[in-house]
Amino acid sequence: MSNELREHIATVVARYGHHQWQADYRKQNPDAMSRWKPAGDDAWVNACWCDNDTTMRMESGVNEIDILNRSYEQLSPAWQAENLATGYSVADCILNGTAINVDKAAAFVHDEWIKRNPWADEALKVSFDELTEGEKDKDRAFVIIGLQEFANMLDAFVARSTSLAPCLTSR
Repeated sequence: MSNELREHIATVVARYGHHQWQADYRKQNPDAMSRWKPAGDDAWVNACWCDNDTTMRMESGVNEIDILNRSYEQLSPAWQAENLATGYSVADCILNGTAINVDKAAAFVHDEWIKRNPWADEALKVSFDELTEGEKDKDRAFVIIGLQEFANMLDAFVARSTSLAPCLTSR
């Protein structure tokens, strides 16, 4: 169950991460209609290629996808990977109890992000405590989304358990 729970929370956080990136990108680039990036996985492109899909193209011999106009689920595995890695960091904090302290969990998420992104801007390659409040809020948001999903799952579990209680006690 904990692997399924970890996977579910990670995917919800990953979906949020991509959606949030799209919103931030559109805000910073209001005239941008697309954001083309190499798909990174030719086998995936071959399996998903559709001639009338305006979010995929071949440019100078490279398969590209428009990451601005694709949902998380529509991204290639290569483009899902970073958001999913962040999701796993959040899920691990929730499942090991670290997420009780949102800032401590956000600091872990940030440290893991730095390890995966050595190319990042130097201003972001600092400890969580040294980040601007705006950057801290981005990491906190991932943790909060994960906690909200975990709470939703617990509520659903309790509701199912409560609905089964009369069946269990009437025997």
